[in-house]
Amino acid sequence: MTVPTVYIVGAGLSGMALAESLSRPERGVPIRIVLLEGRPNPGGRVSSYRETYTGQWVDNGQHLFMDVYSSMLSFLDRLGTRNRVVFPSPFSIELLDGKDKSHIFRIDPKLGRIGGLLGVLSFSGLSLGSRLSMLKAGSRMSSGALKEETVDHLDARTFLLQSGATPESIERFWELLIVSATNLSSPDVSAALLLRILRETLFGPRGSSLIGWSSVSHRELVIDPALTLFERRGGEVRLKSAVAKISLSDNRVRSMVVGDQELNLSPNDHLVLAMPPWSLEKVLPIEMMDGELCQNIMRISFFSGIVSIHLWFSGPVDLPSIGGFMSGPIHWVFNKDRMLHPEIPEEKRPDGKNYLDVAYGGEEGRRSAGTFLSLTVSGVDGRDETSDEEWVQRALLAVERFSGLHPLPDLLHHRVIRERMSTPILGPGQSLYRPSNQTGVSNMWLCGDTTDTGLPATMESAVRSAHVLAEILVRGLLPGGGRK
Repeated sequence: MTVPTVYIVGAGLSGMALAESLSRPERGVPIRIVLLEGRPNPGGRVSSYRETYTGQWVDNGQHLFMDVYSSMLSFLDRLGTRNRVVFPSPFSIELLDGKDKSHIFRIDPKLGRIGGLLGVLSFSGLSLGSRLSMLKAGSRMSSGALKEETVDHLDARTFLLQSGATPESIERFWELLIVSATNLSSPDVSAALLLRILRETLFGPRGSSLIGWSSVSHRELVIDPALTLFERRGGEVRLKSAVAKISLSDNRVRSMVVGDQELNLSPNDHLVLAMPPWSLEKVLPIEMMDGELCQNIMRISFFSGIVSIHLWFSGPVDLPSIGGFMSGPIHWVFNKDRMLHPEIPEEKRPDGKNYLDVAYGGEEGRRSAGTFLSLTVSGVDGRDETSDEEWVQRALLAVERFSGLHPLPDLLHHRVIRERMSTPILGPGQSLYRPSNQTGVSNMWLCGDTTDTGLPATMESAVRSAHVLAEILVRGLLPGGGRK
């Protein structure tokens, strides 16, 4: 029997995770796997670029990890890079209010559910009434009696208000959490997504989860290790290989055009589209355009953007690893120097010197090394026309507010990265439209964070979709030639 081929279109996170999962030797299933990517570089929405100013790999934007998101972390285990993800414990985030007053939100997961309770009660950024309202809302949302599907028709803000949250707690806390997790503001996102996020992270069985980050670029954490491992297992990667056309016959994919080449699929071959919805629209067979699947995909093809502003300063700017803004056009500031040197504590040494100064060989050495900061704005309209210069000025003002430095050290270099099509807009009722891995075509599948994983379009959602589809393919379809 001919060894079946699985063509995976899209070398983003879900495509790479699916290729790794299907190619595991212990599966004992003979499969030829071809990973097709239309761009010159893999990675998709978790890509990295070579920064000309420093020569280092820099991520397109900052991505954070949760220690309860098992699919993503197990993927990193397979790649041998999980040890490069740092989870500080206890975890604390410094948040700046509209009056430039700093507030610390701190959670100690060792205390279980009590840790989350104490974190909320001790958060000085909210009035006591709002803190108590958060506990009330949390109690309702953690109740097993409340089903996610019963609140999908609501937006997150309405749901929070109905759950007892005060407007102050929404504006000064929940809104920042929601836009960061979903890339949408609270009136625009499904309450079911918020409920799933909270149940898997803050209200889990063992209490609040930890937030972490990679101490290396995603090129080093995921992309290079995944493709190296995949190719070592005999897989094939083709870059600059965009799919232009898919042809059906008898409810099967019979051929597809890749670049200027037509590929014919044998009866045992399968095609997986690991692509965002706005890309799926362009490649799905014309025969499917009037069908329910394509109509639903078009309903979630509207996108929300993320803007990342990378800044390199001539001297030290002492900021925490992660700082958030409770108000203002910027949501987060990340001290990349601290994140890339996780062994350095946030505090001063007993002798009064700064740990970063010591790491760089003294204050003079650190001054010559400068400071690398990255600021993030989520939920940006994909049609936003704000100039790079305006984004940089907003970022500099945010850094001044958080650091208290006036003036800042000289800005040596900056780069503004716009991910206009960062995530699909999954508003109220999104569960009606998000597709499963199945397409209705016997040998064509969908994979990625757009599929109905229950989570927003996140790294965990992308990898979870890949792992689910890999099990489906291996268990029932390979090398049997498709569904009956």
